[in-house]
Amino acid sequence: YRRLCGMTPTLVDLCELSPSLGQGLHALLDYDGDAIEEVFVRDFVVERHDVHTGRVFTTELKPGGENTAVTGRNRAEFVKLYVEHALD
Repeated sequence: YRRLCGMTPTLVDLCELSPSLGQGLHALLDYDGDAIEEVFVRDFVVERHDVHTGRVFTTELKPGGENTAVTGRNRAEFVKLYVEHALD
């Protein structure tokens, strides 16, 4: 709905569409530990599994995303880009 109104979608919008995905992204944002890279093991990519062929398709959320680990410093950027990709 936000896109139709010219607004940027938010994590709240994604939570309404996919509560479990939203909870996972909230967990990433709220994580207090020092070892985000080891706990979440994420890069700036989105993977989509094709159930018919079994193939996995990878989309970088930003240039070089496949080689950019999600860290405590860039996790908010990751969530923002992930939400924009998921709701685009």
